[in-house]
Amino acid sequence: MKNIKKKLVLMCSVLLMTITLFSCGNNEPINSSNSDDKNSATTSAKPSTAKPQARKYSVTINNVTTEVTEGAALTKPTDPVAPEGKLFYGWKNTLNGGQIWDFDHEDLNIVKADINLEPCFVDDSFEHQVFQAELCPNINAVYGGEVGMPGATYSGGQQGKGLIGRDYDGTTGATGVNDVIAYVHFMYVKGDKLTWEVESDIAVENAVLFARFSAEYGIIDQETGDRYSKINDTSFPITVNGTKIDYGSITFRNIPEIGQILTFQDFYIGAISLNAGTNIIEMTVDNMDTLNGTIASSAPCVDSIKVCAANTMTWDKAEYDNLERD
Repeated sequence: MKNIKKKLVLMCSVLLMTITLFSCGNNEPINSSNSDDKNSATTSAKPSTAKPQARKYSVTINNVTTEVTEGAALTKPTDPVAPEGKLFYGWKNTLNGGQIWDFDHEDLNIVKADINLEPCFVDDSFEHQVFQAELCPNINAVYGGEVGMPGATYSGGQQGKGLIGRDYDGTTGATGVNDVIAYVHFMYVKGDKLTWEVESDIAVENAVLFARFSAEYGIIDQETGDRYSKINDTSFPITVNGTKIDYGSITFRNIPEIGQILTFQDFYIGAISLNAGTNIIEMTVDNMDTLNGTIASSAPCVDSIKVCAANTMTWDKAEYDNLERD
């Protein structure tokens, strides 16, 4: 009887050990060193909900530098005291050609790159004389033996008055004086040219030239998704009486969606000398920098030029009927 009890106890012990071993063999520990289990744990983890950190840009205004978050608007500073004999014109961004920063325009007062703003002064005896691009006689260019510019567009070419664009601001209605902002665009062929031929009553050594530019086509910045385009004093030379002006490089970052009103802004081009009598101011497309592989050359939209000088200038060849297309 005792032997039978011993045998039963021994059998039960063996059976219990077998069950325990079987159970352990089919249940790996959670912290296994098995690489497949590690991958499984990784892929099943919840994705991070942390937002990417907004990039910062360096903004310097009159030698005072701060870091500003991308997309933020700048607070307009107090106008500086102009030196004797000078007038304050605006804040010039030296890191983007001579861009005059527009604090009052919500689509332009946006930080998208490093900025260095310095005060721009002009002589207090200067007259601000504006000459509209769309009034240039026949757009005043000869290309390929034809009057007018064969500017490229997505849907084909344009010539002469066909290069005049219009944006409607809606302030006075379809027939009102202020309802149209006219400008010249489609200058996307190498050799296209805009020419102003103006008369000055006297010779002036210290005149200042500004240009009012915008852009309608660009390439996509893969990091930000914004559209941008560039010009510089080599790809888009500006000359006064045959002398090329070194205005640097300009990047347009305020390109709107197709069909929206363009946002023009002033750019300081440089100090110039004017003759008594006839003066020729020209802008020429001298590049084959394609935009998205479709537009043959890069060029800005041109609204006007502004000459600040202590003289009187006339533009007898301006044609006001150029606003109407053929």
